[in-house]
Amino acid sequence: MRTIIINKQDLVDALVKSASCFGDPFIKLFVNLSGELTCCEKGSAGDDLCLMSMAGMGEYVDESGIYPQDSEYDAEAVAKYIVDDGNCLNRSGIAIQDDGTSIEYYFEIV
Repeated sequence: MRTIIINKQDLVDALVKSASCFGDPFIKLFVNLSGELTCCEKGSAGDDLCLMSMAGMGEYVDESGIYPQDSEYDAEAVAKYIVDDGNCLNRSGIAIQDDGTSIEYYFEIV
């Protein structure tokens, strides 16, 4: 198994930017083999691995009980919680190579 290194602050920032997508069943947070993060409907062919789905995240209220759709939502605090807790994040993913073989990658957040 190979490892993809993900910068913790980059992950928090990506979650903050994508907080408005929390709850959207079609949006996912992807990481590429270089550890770069993208939030979109689907990743690039074989290069992007799903780190987290936004489906179900619409119920993640902040410490004040505010939902992501509210302008007062504390996305920064929720993003830090998601990263520190880790339960919503995939720990690994499989990339399909051009020749059809697969390589499993472990996601390491540093």
